[in-house]
Amino acid sequence: MSETNGAIETIDFVTVVYEHDIFSMKLQARSVARNFRGDDIGRIFIIVNELAPEYCYSLLQRHVLPEYGRLISKVEIIPMTRMMRPHVRISGLKSQQALKLLASRLVGSRFYTALDAKNHLIQPSALESVVDLKSKKARTHKNRRNRAPDKTLMEALEYFQATPTDFELPSTAPFTFHAASVRQMIDEIETREGAHFDDFMLDRGWGFTEYSLYFAYLLTKETGPAELYRFASRNAALIARRAPAEGDAFNEFIEGLEANPVMTFGIHRSRVATLSEAEWDKIIPVWLKAELFDDAGAAKQFLSELTQEARSKVS
Repeated sequence: MSETNGAIETIDFVTVVYEHDIFSMKLQARSVARNFRGDDIGRIFIIVNELAPEYCYSLLQRHVLPEYGRLISKVEIIPMTRMMRPHVRISGLKSQQALKLLASRLVGSRFYTALDAKNHLIQPSALESVVDLKSKKARTHKNRRNRAPDKTLMEALEYFQATPTDFELPSTAPFTFHAASVRQMIDEIETREGAHFDDFMLDRGWGFTEYSLYFAYLLTKETGPAELYRFASRNAALIARRAPAEGDAFNEFIEGLEANPVMTFGIHRSRVATLSEAEWDKIIPVWLKAELFDDAGAAKQFLSELTQEARSKVS
């Protein structure tokens, strides 16, 4: 374990991947190696979300593991079947959600940060970027809500009979979980349901996500999320499926990245192949500033690989 006399010494990282995530993972691995203080990392778990993981293993060995450099001894590739039984008729997204929570049974740090393959670090970062060492709370932000909770949260609130609040925890990666709370939640659900957690998550047709379920569970506790989280400004930026839109909105997004530096940046797979050359010309300097590439030529070569990956599986 990485906690001694109450101190938080390391953070574990968890990323659930598919075959088509390899070049995205290549960039993530490089960014962690170059931009996160190595001594602050406990373990790096890559969970392969494929029923037949062998091909993905070979791709990770060839393209991703070398990018971790001196951190490679901290990396462990885990097949999904080590954590749950195969659910052949379930979408990869649903199994990904379950795996992020089941990862709490693997980690040794008090908190662990779940990443998606598309997330990469663009600022020099360390343990204190993720955890407030004085309060021993994870850093996050509040999503203020001025309307009724969406369906995913409503189902989770109803399941736990929790009272909604005027805010939510983030609902996308990167997300830092309190490992013991996740393990406790899973244990309580398995006792209540008389079933394995993955059967509960995948076979019951629930609409909630990993994030809404965890948030609703924390609301059932007397102190709620405030016991575990220190709320501050948003520390991640994402080009999502539809936002920012083209034109002025996109330009303002990039300008915001420059004015308000964040720890992680990401581009949704569906946007990679549709961004214009002019838009990529605005993204590449972000990568260069983060020292993820030596020059624009190397960045553009990687971009062609990433775009190919977004359009089809890698070979």
